[in-house]
Amino acid sequence: MSRKKDSCREPLTGNVRELEDYCDKLLKDMRHAQHVLMDLMLFLDTHPMDIRAREQYMAWRHYFLNLKQRYQEACGPLEWYGPNWWEKAMGYGYDPLDECFDSPTRAVVERD
Repeated sequence: MSRKKDSCREPLTGNVRELEDYCDKLLKDMRHAQHVLMDLMLFLDTHPMDIRAREQYMAWRHYFLNLKQRYQEACGPLEWYGPNWWEKAMGYGYDPLDECFDSPTRAVVERD
């Protein structure tokens, strides 16, 4: 009995085209998993006590998070972290907006 190989688990050899194909496959699988998760969430909205549906949701969620982690490790971040996010991740670089969020803003009210 032959078993179909999961191309998402095969090691990469460094070929750019193979990396692109790998990333495309992961994105396709993530889109599929997101669709299934959305369907299960809608079902659970109307059937909140269905234990089997909850178990399926948790299994698909785990699968999706695994795909997302593998994608980000091999292909880069899925979210945009702003300009030069890699500098901040590596511990250097300065973002002047950081100062805006370090301390809570205080409103100044003047009374007559």
